[in-house]
Amino acid sequence: MSFENFRMITENIEGYEEFNIDREWYKNRKKGLSAVIRCYGDERWIGPCIESCLPLFDEIVVVIVQVEGDRTESIVRSFKSPKIRIYNYPFGLDQVKAPVYKNRIRRKIDALSELFVSPYYKRGSLHTISYLTNFGMSKTTFSHVAPQWDADHILRPEFATEDFKKFILSKEHIRVAGYNVVTEDYKYLSEKSPIHSSHPRFYKADQYLYFAGNKYLLDIVSYRSSMVQLKMLENYFLFPIQQIQCMKNLLLHKDVVYEEPIYFHTKFLRSQKEIEHDTRFLNEEYHRQFKESTKKGQRLNVNVPDSAFKTPEDYLRN
Repeated sequence: MSFENFRMITENIEGYEEFNIDREWYKNRKKGLSAVIRCYGDERWIGPCIESCLPLFDEIVVVIVQVEGDRTESIVRSFKSPKIRIYNYPFGLDQVKAPVYKNRIRRKIDALSELFVSPYYKRGSLHTISYLTNFGMSKTTFSHVAPQWDADHILRPEFATEDFKKFILSKEHIRVAGYNVVTEDYKYLSEKSPIHSSHPRFYKADQYLYFAGNKYLLDIVSYRSSMVQLKMLENYFLFPIQQIQCMKNLLLHKDVVYEEPIYFHTKFLRSQKEIEHDTRFLNEEYHRQFKESTKKGQRLNVNVPDSAFKTPEDYLRN
């Protein structure tokens, strides 16, 4: 297996030159904080998401995979903010065809087999969310990036501050968490999974920051994340220089975990329309796991921004 499998792929295998990635995308960046929001039929929450986090970020790059009838782009444009840049991504994603497993071990085995064995492993394909993420990240211009700030993440008001931004800019990698809310009043968490902690993360942009995954992107992983925070099996493989970099940042307290949840994750508040657009719901195991996660658990008593209660129509009326 060649070294090519362990660095950012900057040329897509489909041959669309306009969607190739600048190899030096991470260089000559001004100090500040960028977000990449990847959208695939996300009109329900993209408005509250952007309104909540716009004060924190210096720029927001929105990459949109078009879904028929979806109004995400119109809602994003309604903000009329110079901080926001939109990129249309005219390629379907294989992620929505992904199988769903009953346990993480089976998923890891399949992911590893895709990486080391399967001839279908194509990290450079435009139809993978890892390439989409790297493409969006390459369009940012500031020193630190949140490449997986999703369209269903609503930032808590306490963290939309310059002080929190300064804290982020003082580190090289921060893992954060959010509340998995299951009621539209934001008062109850998921009984099965109250905290969402797989992403987003904040990174300092450098040559070791890129994303990879297997054919169906069951595990999109960053090769810049520390071994302690993601574990070796989740990172698949790190070359010695990357291991040294990770260990150095851990020792210098540059890679940290921020314990208090900073956002609301609204995945389990999906409307029937969103469910109909998500082909993963055709998989019985995915549907079962989703329904199980929507059961009410712990009561939550934190400040919720007014924007969290807005609908797409509230933004489209502007």
